[in-house]
Amino acid sequence: MLSSFRLAIFLGAGLLFLIQPMFAKMVLPMLGGSPAVWNTCMLFFQGMLLAGYGYAHLSHRFLGTKAQVILHLIILSVVIFLPAIAISKDWNPPENDTPIFWLLGLLLVVVGGPFFAVSATSPLLQQWFAATHHERAGNPYFLYSASNFGSILALLAYPFLIERIFALDSQAQIWKYGYIVFVLSMIGCAVFVFKAGKDRSDAQDDAPEESTPSPVTWKQRIYWIGLAFVPSSWMLGVTSFLTTDISPMPVLWIIPLSIYLITFIIAFADKPVLSSDWMARAFPVAMLVVVTTTIFQGGFLVMGIHLLVFFVGSMACHFELAKSKPDPRHLTEFYLLVSFGGMLGGVFNGLVAPVVFPWILEYPLTLMVACLLFPSFEPSDAVKKKTALELTTEREKPKPEKSKSKKKKRQKESSDVRPTPENEEDFLRKVKLGSFVAFVAVLALLANTLEFRGTVVLLLTTMFGLAALCVCFFLNKPVWFSIPLGVVLIIAKLEPPQPGETVLYTARGFFGVNRVVDGPKGFQKRLYHGTTVHGIQSNDPERPDMHLQPMSYYHRSGPLGMIFENAQKPTNFQSVGVIGLGAGTAATYHQPGQRFTFYEIDPIVAKIAEDPEYFSFLSECGKDHYKIVLGDGRLQLDKEEDGTFDFLVFDAFSSDAIPMHLLTREAVEMYASKLGDNGLMAFHISNLHFDLEPILGDIAAELKLDTLTCHDVNISEEEMIEGKAAASYVVIAKDLERTGLKNHPKWKSTETSARNYVWTDDFSNLFDALK
Repeated sequence: MLSSFRLAIFLGAGLLFLIQPMFAKMVLPMLGGSPAVWNTCMLFFQGMLLAGYGYAHLSHRFLGTKAQVILHLIILSVVIFLPAIAISKDWNPPENDTPIFWLLGLLLVVVGGPFFAVSATSPLLQQWFAATHHERAGNPYFLYSASNFGSILALLAYPFLIERIFALDSQAQIWKYGYIVFVLSMIGCAVFVFKAGKDRSDAQDDAPEESTPSPVTWKQRIYWIGLAFVPSSWMLGVTSFLTTDISPMPVLWIIPLSIYLITFIIAFADKPVLSSDWMARAFPVAMLVVVTTTIFQGGFLVMGIHLLVFFVGSMACHFELAKSKPDPRHLTEFYLLVSFGGMLGGVFNGLVAPVVFPWILEYPLTLMVACLLFPSFEPSDAVKKKTALELTTEREKPKPEKSKSKKKKRQKESSDVRPTPENEEDFLRKVKLGSFVAFVAVLALLANTLEFRGTVVLLLTTMFGLAALCVCFFLNKPVWFSIPLGVVLIIAKLEPPQPGETVLYTARGFFGVNRVVDGPKGFQKRLYHGTTVHGIQSNDPERPDMHLQPMSYYHRSGPLGMIFENAQKPTNFQSVGVIGLGAGTAATYHQPGQRFTFYEIDPIVAKIAEDPEYFSFLSECGKDHYKIVLGDGRLQLDKEEDGTFDFLVFDAFSSDAIPMHLLTREAVEMYASKLGDNGLMAFHISNLHFDLEPILGDIAAELKLDTLTCHDVNISEEEMIEGKAAASYVVIAKDLERTGLKNHPKWKSTETSARNYVWTDDFSNLFDALK
């Protein structure tokens, strides 16, 4: 019986956590590879999990166990006959509005039914198990570890095994077959429930009054919700932190979610492998450590620290949940409230924060709430007095005469099991001293391995905040500890300008935070998306000739300038398409008779680029010579007639994230069809973390297309003064002989890989491109 229940819970959890990254990867290409896709998907899955837990709670309350079993088996059977998970071509995201509600609707239609049916598995089976006559039926919470183990295994299997072997269509079929096996296992559990005879819930009605569990108070309910909310919101905040600066791919979705589930497994285990007291005591130390990272640029070390601190904080929250879990007769309500808290985290990060906050402030605010939930672990005066009173009372009790050796031995044993207030205070002093040493060590390590932000104001503010945090930690006041911590983290997230700069505009949308900054000394405007510059324009009054000169990755001496200079010698481009608008810098290459079409997925970026108060590249080009098409570049480009363009430029990166759907065989084949006979396409592949040259080289080789690569990384001092940045480009065409680039010393043959496959819409893996 126990094996059957564990198997069914394990399979149900595995199916739940396979469908999440699988469907998110299906829909990611339709929304430009935005990191917000995963947060929105998580919001939906948390909402459906809440619906499943609510159904489990209400059906048990009003139907009883056996009627509930019959109802659920009917629901599971109906889902078998639904079509396999796939997105119809009729679903097209909105072009001028946020796609959040469109995505939620798509999720509801495509995966809502299967996810709901499976989501109720864990609380239902635990309740069914409690209705049997098994010797462990009185406390079914231990089965929760089987659920989390299935979740972890599925999450890890997806990026490291399933995604690397199976195409998306095959993944959907595997999920369907797995679901059928799961339904069979549920039927097996139902058989054991019916063999148990009378409902355990009915038996409880006849139980003596003293066995009735104490009622759950509203204070307990709010506490459970809060403890579930913090790790959920924290997980999404860490995920956004990772995917904004690397790439929105399944492995970076799965790492924080796996940590989240691992902490659940440990906390709800019969014999946890970690100490709840030590996690609670490590929590404020971890908070100090994560604050030290705010004065440094992002990197793998900083990301690792954030994940480690997330583990400690999530572990502490889930230990508190496990400690406060109620009698099994309140099991479904407990899981319902925990699920509700998790969903609130998704609502806060996915719906509320993007509308309310112009910056990504949900992460530091969640950390503040986490600090407020944890009481001081230092003994209060009342506890100290009580302990002292107990010791005094014991001393005053008459004791029989014993030998000195036995008396000393007994005193030693007593001190081992009952620490005195003096010993407790000495221990706390050691913990605090150790935390301070760890804090200084981490700060020194980061200072030696990472670059400072370069902002004097931010550095001084952060250091002042760190000093305040240290003081507050030694005072051991959670409320006052959380306030300076939140202030420091919020200031860091506001991204204050460099000395001499002025923030002209800040706006947040589904695709991230955009800022326009003027400086330094008012001579240069910059467009930031997250932490990456996406456009620079000079407005130096002493250099009016630089006003319309392309800078950064678009410099005339860089790869893009070489293409425009050399490829247009035979015949000027008549029609140019640019995927990724930025500040509109590419419009500086406009010549009479040419028409530029910019494809931009973020309406905020389009608004900024067209406003001459911020950037004048487009306005100087002339409204009649360009147009902006809102929406995903690939989807919108596919609507154009074949042979429309002479030149296509692909520069659609969100920070350093890779929109993988723009780099598949089907995508490049479609791009080629939109080019004229002598047309060519150029891909900007500069990236800190991924080498995309072999990916494009393999695709070009399979499609029998000509390709060259330029890594322009040696920048002269004069070019640096003019704002040039290192850049790498790959050009692909039917024939590149006419462009003159083949004879150019900076352009070389594009590298290919030793893999026997190329990226496709159904199969791609960023591990292939990891530097």
